Amino acid sequence: MNLLLSPIRLLKVVCYCLQLKTGNGLLAKWTFLTLVLQPLIETYCAAAAGLSCLSGTTMEEKSLIVKLQASALAKLERGETKYAEAASVNTLLNCVRLFEKQQIVCAFYLDNKRMVELHSDYDSGSLDVVLSRFSQFKSS
Repeated sequence: MNLLLSPIRLLKVVCYCLQLKTGNGLLAKWTFLTLVLQPLIETYCAAAAGLSCLSGTTMEEKSLIVKLQASALAKLERGETKYAEAASVNTLLNCVRLFEKQQIVCAFYLDNKRMVELHSDYDSGSLDVVLSRFSQFKSS
């Protein structure tokens, strides 16, 4: 759980500091962190939103990444996200690995192919909670 919350905790600490002191130095740091973290947050939101395709099924990880990438590219074309990094294969793979460590998805090998499926504790309602965790930090 620490991996999921580390950027979130960082943002909360920055928000807390901004409440205490709104000097130009802190504002510059806040702006910098926002610019650095927003593409990652957008990617994690896109990946979390795409996990519903695993509901009730098992899928090869490569196929999942292709679906997540297609979904992220569609959001980029529609203007729902402004960061092309949200469609990056490497970043999406990192998202899936994080979701595995968080026990949101389970991964296993079948005939030398890495397969993924939703963890038994997750359904569409639970996925909404995961998505809202990331969405609360999206820029408006």
